Amino acid sequence: AILETRDEIEWMKSFRQLSRLLGEAWLWIGGSYDNVAHQWKWRGPHSQGDFPISSFDWALGEPNNNAQNCIILLPNRFGYGKEYKWDDDECGDRSNFICEK
Repeated sequence: AILETRDEIEWMKSFRQLSRLLGEAWLWIGGSYDNVAHQWKWRGPHSQGDFPISSFDWALGEPNNNAQNCIILLPNRFGYGKEYKWDDDECGDRSNFICEK
């Protein structure tokens, strides 16, 4: 999914809270860090290419690691203001994902 606006971010958080299918799973939302451009980008369709992220919803203290270049939506198990917020994670880690049509 590409979350371009605050409304889309809030929709995703409410969807995540209501979804029993995802349980406590991590959810990759399609963003990653571009080491060349030094900015976070959404991975767009191949015909459109990637484009910069303009609205963020990072968990407290995130992003926090140079080796973690993909964005996940945290499950509701961490507390401390991190539930349903974004976290940087290693791109090679397996996780659930959501697509946008």
